[in-house]
Amino acid sequence: GKTSLKRMEGLDERLIKILNIAIKETKQDFSVIEGVRTAERQHQLYLEGQSELDGYNKKSMHQFGKAVDIAPYKNGKIIWGIEEDPAAWLEIGRAMLRAARLTEVCLEWGLTYNIGDGVDAPHFQINEKIKILNEKSEILFQLETLTNITTKLDLKSV
Repeated sequence: GKTSLKRMEGLDERLIKILNIAIKETKQDFSVIEGVRTAERQHQLYLEGQSELDGYNKKSMHQFGKAVDIAPYKNGKIIWGIEEDPAAWLEIGRAMLRAARLTEVCLEWGLTYNIGDGVDAPHFQINEKIKILNEKSEILFQLETLTNITTKLDLKSV
Protein backbone atom coordinates (compact mmCIF):
# COMPACT_ATOMS: atom_id res chain seq x y z
CA GLY A 1 0.00 0.00 0.00
CA LYS A 2 0.89 3.69 0.12
CA THR A 3 2.53 3.42 3.55
CA SER A 4 4.79 0.57 2.44
CA LEU A 5 5.75 2.46 -0.73
CA LYS A 6 6.66 5.52 1.36
CA ARG A 7 8.79 3.37 3.66
CA MET A 8 10.62 1.94 0.63
CA GLU A 9 11.90 5.37 -0.40
CA GLY A 10 15.70 5.52 -0.48
CA LEU A 11 16.17 1.74 -0.45
CA ASP A 12 18.73 0.14 -2.76
CA GLU A 13 17.08 -0.48 -6.15
CA ARG A 14 17.85 -4.21 -5.86
CA LEU A 15 15.96 -4.43 -2.59
CA ILE A 16 12.98 -2.56 -4.08
CA LYS A 17 12.96 -5.02 -6.97
CA ILE A 18 13.04 -7.99 -4.56
CA LEU A 19 10.14 -6.53 -2.54
CA ASN A 20 8.08 -5.92 -5.68
CA ILE A 21 8.62 -9.47 -6.96
CA ALA A 22 7.94 -11.01 -3.55
CA ILE A 23 4.66 -9.18 -2.97
CA LYS A 24 3.39 -10.25 -6.42
CA GLU A 25 4.53 -13.85 -5.98
CA THR A 26 3.23 -14.64 -2.51
CA LYS A 27 -0.37 -15.16 -1.45
CA GLN A 28 0.58 -13.81 1.99
CA ASP A 29 0.31 -10.02 2.07
CA PHE A 30 3.01 -8.14 3.95
CA SER A 31 3.84 -4.59 5.01
CA VAL A 32 7.09 -2.69 4.96
CA ILE A 33 7.69 -1.70 8.58
CA GLU A 34 10.94 0.22 8.16
CA GLY A 35 13.41 0.95 5.39
CA VAL A 36 16.16 3.56 5.53
CA ARG A 37 17.17 4.73 9.02
CA THR A 38 19.04 7.81 10.14
CA ALA A 39 21.95 7.49 12.57
CA GLU A 40 19.71 9.07 15.21
CA ARG A 41 16.94 6.49 14.71
CA GLN A 42 19.47 3.65 14.79
CA HIS A 43 20.98 5.05 17.99
CA GLN A 44 17.51 5.26 19.56
CA LEU A 45 16.94 1.56 18.81
CA TYR A 46 20.36 0.79 20.32
CA LEU A 47 19.52 2.71 23.51
CA GLU A 48 16.19 0.85 23.74
CA GLY A 49 18.00 -2.49 23.48
CA GLN A 50 16.38 -3.20 20.09
CA SER A 51 19.71 -3.31 18.24
CA GLU A 52 23.34 -4.10 18.93
CA LEU A 53 24.37 -1.40 16.43
CA ASP A 54 24.65 2.16 17.76
CA GLY A 55 24.33 3.95 14.40
CA TYR A 56 27.65 5.77 14.74
CA ASN A 57 30.50 3.38 15.52
CA LYS A 58 28.58 0.34 14.36
CA LYS A 59 26.20 1.09 11.52
CA SER A 60 23.16 -0.84 10.38
CA MET A 61 22.58 -1.83 6.76
CA HIS A 62 19.33 0.16 7.14
CA GLN A 63 21.48 3.31 7.17
CA PHE A 64 22.79 2.44 3.69
CA GLY A 65 19.37 1.50 2.28
CA LYS A 66 20.43 -2.13 2.04
CA ALA A 67 18.04 -3.49 4.69
CA VAL A 68 14.30 -3.57 5.19
CA ASP A 69 11.96 -4.80 7.91
CA ILE A 70 8.70 -6.39 6.77
CA ALA A 71 5.91 -8.30 8.50
CA PRO A 72 2.90 -10.35 7.40
CA TYR A 73 -0.37 -8.47 7.07
CA LYS A 74 -3.46 -10.56 7.70
CA ASN A 75 -7.10 -9.80 8.51
CA GLY A 76 -6.40 -6.06 8.56
CA LYS A 77 -3.48 -6.17 10.99
CA ILE A 78 0.26 -6.70 11.12
CA ILE A 79 1.40 -9.99 12.64
CA TRP A 80 4.24 -8.89 14.91
CA GLY A 81 5.27 -12.11 16.60
CA ILE A 82 6.56 -15.02 14.60
CA GLU A 83 4.96 -17.35 17.14
CA GLU A 84 1.56 -15.86 16.32
CA ASP A 85 1.59 -17.23 12.75
CA PRO A 86 4.84 -18.98 11.80
CA ALA A 87 3.44 -20.17 8.46
CA ALA A 88 2.73 -16.58 7.35
CA TRP A 89 6.28 -15.54 8.29
CA LEU A 90 7.79 -18.52 6.49
CA GLU A 91 5.73 -17.74 3.38
CA ILE A 92 6.98 -14.13 3.13
CA GLY A 93 10.52 -15.27 3.89
CA ARG A 94 10.41 -17.83 1.10
CA ALA A 95 8.99 -15.24 -1.29
CA MET A 96 11.80 -12.79 -0.44
CA LEU A 97 14.50 -15.45 -0.86
CA ARG A 98 13.02 -16.65 -4.17
CA ALA A 99 12.85 -13.06 -5.44
CA ALA A 100 16.47 -12.53 -4.40
CA ARG A 101 17.50 -15.61 -6.32
CA LEU A 102 15.64 -14.38 -9.41
CA THR A 103 17.43 -11.03 -9.22
CA GLU A 104 20.79 -12.68 -8.40
CA VAL A 105 21.14 -10.81 -5.10
CA CYS A 106 22.44 -12.45 -1.95
CA LEU A 107 19.79 -11.68 0.66
CA GLU A 108 20.06 -12.56 4.34
CA TRP A 109 17.02 -13.11 6.53
CA GLY A 110 17.34 -11.94 10.13
CA LEU A 111 15.45 -15.00 11.27
CA THR A 112 18.74 -16.88 10.95
CA TYR A 113 20.52 -14.47 13.34
CA ASN A 114 20.96 -15.13 17.03
CA ILE A 115 20.41 -11.78 18.72
CA GLY A 116 20.34 -11.90 22.47
CA ASP A 117 17.44 -14.15 23.39
CA GLY A 118 15.78 -14.08 19.99
CA VAL A 119 15.92 -13.56 16.26
CA ASP A 120 15.17 -10.64 13.94
CA ALA A 121 12.40 -12.11 11.78
CA PRO A 122 11.29 -8.86 10.05
CA HIS A 123 14.84 -8.05 8.86
CA PHE A 124 16.13 -8.72 5.35
CA GLN A 125 19.42 -7.30 4.09
CA ILE A 126 21.63 -7.45 1.06
CA ASN A 127 24.93 -9.13 1.87
CA GLU A 128 27.66 -7.72 -0.34
CA LYS A 129 30.33 -9.89 1.29
CA ILE A 130 28.93 -13.22 0.15
CA LYS A 131 29.55 -13.75 -3.53
CA ILE A 132 27.54 -16.66 -4.82
CA LEU A 133 29.63 -18.45 -7.42
CA ASN A 134 26.85 -20.00 -9.45
CA GLU A 135 23.16 -20.82 -9.47
CA LYS A 136 23.69 -24.21 -7.81
CA SER A 137 25.54 -22.73 -4.84
CA GLU A 138 22.90 -19.97 -4.56
CA ILE A 139 20.11 -22.55 -4.39
CA LEU A 140 22.05 -24.56 -1.80
CA PHE A 141 22.59 -21.37 0.23
CA GLN A 142 18.87 -20.57 0.17
CA LEU A 143 17.88 -24.16 1.02
CA GLU A 144 20.32 -24.18 3.93
CA THR A 145 18.85 -20.88 5.14
CA LEU A 146 15.30 -22.25 4.97
CA THR A 147 16.37 -25.49 6.68
CA ASN A 148 17.96 -23.52 9.52
CA ILE A 149 14.82 -21.41 9.88
CA THR A 150 12.49 -24.40 9.78
CA THR A 151 14.58 -26.12 12.45
CA LYS A 152 14.57 -23.02 14.65
CA LEU A 153 10.81 -22.69 14.40
CA ASP A 154 10.20 -26.44 14.57
CA LEU A 155 8.07 -26.14 11.42
CA LYS A 156 8.70 -29.53 9.89
CA SER A 157 5.14 -29.65 8.54
CA VAL A 158 5.14 -26.17 6.98
